[in-house]
Amino acid sequence: SGYCVSIDEQPKLFDIVEKCSKKINSIFPDNIILGNTRGFFVTSHTILVFNDENEITLKGNSLYIPLVALKVLTEDELVGIIGHELAHFSGEDTLYSEKINPVINSLQKKLILIQQGFEESTSEKGDKISGFMYGFTRIFLYMILNPVIFMIINIIKKDLKISINQELRADKIGARICKNKKSFITG
Repeated sequence: SGYCVSIDEQPKLFDIVEKCSKKINSIFPDNIILGNTRGFFVTSHTILVFNDENEITLKGNSLYIPLVALKVLTEDELVGIIGHELAHFSGEDTLYSEKINPVINSLQKKLILIQQGFEESTSEKGDKISGFMYGFTRIFLYMILNPVIFMIINIIKKDLKISINQELRADKIGARICKNKKSFITG
């Protein structure tokens, strides 16, 4: 929910974004969106932006800024946060997310399904022969699935570590371009 703004509507904001992008050697976003939901973000995904008047599809790199931020943040705080967000473009974080997030989400769903399958099969009861076969089958499946589960968990952990490093890198860049380092913290 928001409005894609132009340089004519928000010249000072465009100037801040341009200065930030030049300072950190990042791209200037194709779209700047002001909205009423909290939290800044950038994305390279195609997004649908809607408001009371219309609904538009935006392609390319987009920067989302909560409208309230323009009222409550100092310019230096805004510079730090915009610098942080643009750092995700310069670090190609959005491209990474675009490629990897669907894979990670799929792996997480598969891991949940495997666990649910084991939990459901544990609740089944039967006679001694079927109990033996159930136990044998379960051990066999554990032997086969254990390495797969191990790999899935490690891929998810690696992605989390990469995400944390992306955020820390963006934090350092955002703080670096503030005139006062405390502005990044208060922002």
